[in-house]
Amino acid sequence: MINFSWSLLILTVAALIFYAAAQDPTASAFARRVVFAVGLFWALHGVYLWFHPVPVPDSLAWLGYGLAAFPAIAIILHWLPLWLTRVSFKAGSRQSKTTMVGAKLLVLLSAAVLLTAWDGATTEAGPSRASSQSSRNCPSEPPLEPGPQARDRAIAAVRESLRTGPEEWRTYEIQSAYPASRADGFGAIAVRMCGPVVGRRTWVVEMRFPKLEPSASLSQGQAFVSRFRSGWRVWYRYH
Repeated sequence: MINFSWSLLILTVAALIFYAAAQDPTASAFARRVVFAVGLFWALHGVYLWFHPVPVPDSLAWLGYGLAAFPAIAIILHWLPLWLTRVSFKAGSRQSKTTMVGAKLLVLLSAAVLLTAWDGATTEAGPSRASSQSSRNCPSEPPLEPGPQARDRAIAAVRESLRTGPEEWRTYEIQSAYPASRADGFGAIAVRMCGPVVGRRTWVVEMRFPKLEPSASLSQGQAFVSRFRSGWRVWYRYH
């Protein structure tokens, strides 16, 4: 659902930008405000990516820089023309109250759509069982030291959670399991989200769900698993 929502959003935004491009940027207040609102959307999206970067495998580490730079490039492409034509616009335009209200609505709509997509992405990642001062997704109690056979027990906890999950999750492959404290992989997300203590006591188990292919987002899963007083438990799913 989140992939469909983002695709629809991007197509809608593209249609607005093409419409704005067909107007005279020095005379149309509506066109300028559409471009400004879309630039603001990419600014908010860039802030989100700064705090929640897209994880990529080591072989595609260079792609992470491109994903981080894309919002900045989009902001420049949208806002630079507005800045370059600001003098001509001020000299030859008269803004009405109706136009001002429309512009404010466009800005609020962009912010609302981004916040909705952000919340949808969090919900799709999996249910949260607890909260903490670091993040609402962190465990409510500090995990224990993993101890011996941590890898096998982390995988067993993931298998148990998938057994009672949705039908499409019950056909899966365990691709890898490793401590979150490892330099590469998805473990950095747990450390950044909940701090070094939780990160050091967490294992990451990566899975693949064939029934959810060809969606790259839905068919890949990463579970954060730790040992608690009650036993091993999945406390967060990134995807």
